[in-house]
Amino acid sequence: MKIDDPFDRKIEIEGNIIPPFMDEVAAELTETMVLAWAATRAVFEDQAQPEHALKILDILLERTDIRKKEWMEERQRRLRLAKK
Repeated sequence: MKIDDPFDRKIEIEGNIIPPFMDEVAAELTETMVLAWAATRAVFEDQAQPEHALKILDILLERTDIRKKEWMEERQRRLRLAKK
């Protein structure tokens, strides 16, 4: 992603209008999409297409949700053990 890209310019221009939680979420999403595109280029090299990145993004988000759920369950288990 370019240092001076449309997303960063939009946040800079309208930063005082956009609620803080929204620009944080948008930044996280943008960074996740950049990560998906980098993974796509690593696998498909010159044949990488945006459609590949979108599929990888779906898989990445799905697996993130699974890991988050596992982490939360383990955390709850440890809290229950600590109370005993």
